[in-house]
Amino acid sequence: STQSTWGQRYPIEGRVCLSKKAYQELLETGKRCITLADIIETSGHYHRGSCVGVGVEGGAILGRGLIGYGCDEVMRLKGLDDAAVLEALGPKKFDGPLYHQDDLFLYQDRH
Repeated sequence: STQSTWGQRYPIEGRVCLSKKAYQELLETGKRCITLADIIETSGHYHRGSCVGVGVEGGAILGRGLIGYGCDEVMRLKGLDDAAVLEALGPKKFDGPLYHQDDLFLYQDRH
């Protein structure tokens, strides 16, 4: 598929880790949008649009995706809900989810 082609083509420039709760939701519901509220830590140096690995707290990389925010913003805003992110960034810089489902490639389909 097109998604698996781009998902494997770009090098991973960093990593974000999901909370265990967000990971469970991903497994149980097939939720594919990941927000800043779902993130507990990040590493690496990346920019908006970079390919960044997605892992789970204390676990392995689950997949990769094109990220909606740079590493500095993720470090500052991780764990915040959309309303708090909107307030911190303002409407011109708020870009919704960290990963949109169309920009997220999981190594194994979870639903």
